Amino acid sequence: MYTPASRGMIPQAALLIGAFVAFISAGIFVMPFATTPQADMHIEPGVDRITIGDVFTVQLMVDAETPVNVFRGEVLFDPAVLQVDSIDYNTSIADLWAELPWYENGAGTLNFTGGTTQPGGFQGTGSLITITFRSVGAGVTALKLDGARILAHDGLGTNVASGKPIDAIFEVEQEVIDQQTIAAPTSRTSVIAVSSEVPSTDLNGDGKQSIADLSIFMIHILSTDLRYDFNQDGKVNNVDLSILMSAR
Repeated sequence: MYTPASRGMIPQAALLIGAFVAFISAGIFVMPFATTPQADMHIEPGVDRITIGDVFTVQLMVDAETPVNVFRGEVLFDPAVLQVDSIDYNTSIADLWAELPWYENGAGTLNFTGGTTQPGGFQGTGSLITITFRSVGAGVTALKLDGARILAHDGLGTNVASGKPIDAIFEVEQEVIDQQTIAAPTSRTSVIAVSSEVPSTDLNGDGKQSIADLSIFMIHILSTDLRYDFNQDGKVNNVDLSILMSAR
């Protein structure tokens, strides 16, 4: 029933709604479930101007506020403007690669899946991969980081909250100059023995092989825990990593 008392409630409700809208408009109201990024990948430098024929390097950087141990993603580039000359993946962060970084200049892609075996994982800022490009065409182009994932050093392979990657922008000018040269990187060979598929590589028990199992394994590599000794040779090493990866 509409009564004088209920009539007095209408302006009160209007005042409450108005105050709520004012809080949102002023930026005072903060959603309680917003997630703060705990790790980030980005490319440095973020902006540069070069000329056709230039050879230059960029760094794929990681910032981690919490301990992490696995890094995965793809760098996309325009092959009509840039071509990869070489990559150096023996950097300050990653010391073990489940899949060695590889690139296809025709497709304009560079893929990587690697991690660190250092006790406690990695925390801080460091270089994951150094990429050497050569400019082959004029135009404004971007280096895009796609599908970036960083996993926590928690024994569970947990995804770490990450910020959205920002493209690195390069302007390649028409003027042709003498080609610069750089010293060829020291040759490094990684030998990984490939073994047949074995059981019990599903380390987190979710019924599938995934990057989460890799994150769990990275904590125990070089340990004496025979749970992770897939080939039963008494050691937990790169051979067991290869078995884990072949089971994916």
